[in-house]
Amino acid sequence: MNTTKKFNVFKKKHDPFFASTMTYLIIMIAFVGLRIFAQYGLLNFLGDFEDLAYSLIIQVGIIFGLSLLFFKGFTGKTNKEIFREFGFKKISVKAVFICIGIAVCLIFLNTAFNSIYTMILSFFGYAPATSTITSYTFSAFLVAIFASAVLPGFCEEFANRGVLLSGLKGLGAKKAIIISGLLFGLMHFNVGQFGYAFLAGMFFAYICLATGSIIPGMIIHFLNNAIVEYLTFARVNDLPFGNFYTIFGSVFSGDFLSSMVLIFVLLFSVLFLFAWLTYLLVKDTRSKRIKSISTDIAESLEDVKLKNGSMIKINMPLQKMGFDIFKKQTVFPTLKQSIPLYMAIFLGAVVTVMTLIWNSI
Repeated sequence: MNTTKKFNVFKKKHDPFFASTMTYLIIMIAFVGLRIFAQYGLLNFLGDFEDLAYSLIIQVGIIFGLSLLFFKGFTGKTNKEIFREFGFKKISVKAVFICIGIAVCLIFLNTAFNSIYTMILSFFGYAPATSTITSYTFSAFLVAIFASAVLPGFCEEFANRGVLLSGLKGLGAKKAIIISGLLFGLMHFNVGQFGYAFLAGMFFAYICLATGSIIPGMIIHFLNNAIVEYLTFARVNDLPFGNFYTIFGSVFSGDFLSSMVLIFVLLFSVLFLFAWLTYLLVKDTRSKRIKSISTDIAESLEDVKLKNGSMIKINMPLQKMGFDIFKKQTVFPTLKQSIPLYMAIFLGAVVTVMTLIWNSI
């Protein structure tokens, strides 16, 4: 048997849209397959290491490993080219601190949104799982930080704001942000997580396009998950901020009028701070990129001698400077090219809806 035909798909370079969406479909199928196998206890033999092994297989093996393997195979690009295209660019120390502030704001916004979102789902019979943790050691906390914050912060951003977003950019910024956010929400395959993941996915996509770097999203994603994990650890061990959710929830327990006023003031303040910090983050990264580009232009022209005071006109579109948020649609995929995207959305939607049904019966 001629085995070379099995990998003929990798001998042809595919367009970015197909390469990204097909790769994403493959990792979603693999993710669902692993969850099915896990239901039959195939990892039970690992005992206390089962959860960690499950996270490693999903995050490192599937979300990062398979996405890199297939995207590289479909496009024929090297690892260096892929990481450069995905926006692995340094950011300033100031930008890192801004990311910390944004992550803290997201905790408040996430808590408020989930309260409303869960209430809406409850009308369909959905009941969120309640925490039954009564003992939480520091070593277990460190493992949880690695599994639920470090790995998703890198691997999920690589697959979603790297692989997926790089192919969707040709559809224009608005479509790319909405579709990538939708698939990020569906990739969680959990109706309880879909709402917030959808909104967070759109925000991370915007940040990636606006700053031209995937790093801010990775930092914010990591910190958001890490803070959530710490709040659980703090609650069990009576540490600072351990009663955060209780205090925040008390805002909704007063009389209707005072609660509405307090909620409005609190959310407006957090949203304003969130928007302001986002503006500062984009401004900081853009100014540094403009400065870098200006320096490169100046160096390239320093040896040019102009005669009679003539001027050189330089046309530098914003997209060329990495400001992809301004990019309009340049790719118009056919129905055949869009099949992987539609299949990924369909698969994610079916499994997500099924989690609602299973939870309700």
